[in-house]
Amino acid sequence: MDLFINGTVFNATYGERSPMEGAGDLAVDIATVDCLQLDLSAYTVESFFLTLFESGKLEITITNEMIPSESALVLTTSSLEEFLPGLVAKYGADQPMAIKISAHDFPRAIFTPADMGANLALDFSLIVEGQGNALVLSFGDVVAMLKLSLTDFRLYPLLESMKIGTLVATESQIGEVNTQSLKSILNLTFKALIPMANIFLTKGIPIPQSYFGGKVIL
Repeated sequence: MDLFINGTVFNATYGERSPMEGAGDLAVDIATVDCLQLDLSAYTVESFFLTLFESGKLEITITNEMIPSESALVLTTSSLEEFLPGLVAKYGADQPMAIKISAHDFPRAIFTPADMGANLALDFSLIVEGQGNALVLSFGDVVAMLKLSLTDFRLYPLLESMKIGTLVATESQIGEVNTQSLKSILNLTFKALIPMANIFLTKGIPIPQSYFGGKVIL
């Protein structure tokens, strides 16, 4: 039996929204008749991303208290001075910092035979605590690839790779920033920070347990 559903996921508070024009056809390959196969389209995934974006869920502020104690990373003006010259001159040495990461558009889905991912548009705000933004960076075409698992109605993403496409400094209190050099440094840094990012993802994302008035049992 072949069943096909092209649907959207949306927050009832905001009403139904379509992430793009029309749902594409699914390339379904049924290996045997004695099976139930679930195929997910980019249309449905992007409607879920749109819901998260409009609900303000695609935003996080990372502080020193959130960084695992075993990590060598410390968010201070002195530790980031090597990558962003001018921080110490502007704000002083060893001033605590935070990084706010937020999406400025909803992600676009990427599917491959082995895994899935998203093309992201992100803003990174580097904040000196008590003194505001030192630098705001706008990232485009950030490709993040991940694997997904589902347990007890929670979706658990595992980040595998992340790479920046474009980078623009939209606000700077420390003078001109060499964005090309910074992009190369950040791409290398992301590789090292993937295990830390996965720590933040261990809580998973809750998904609904009922559809069309009926409860789903896994």
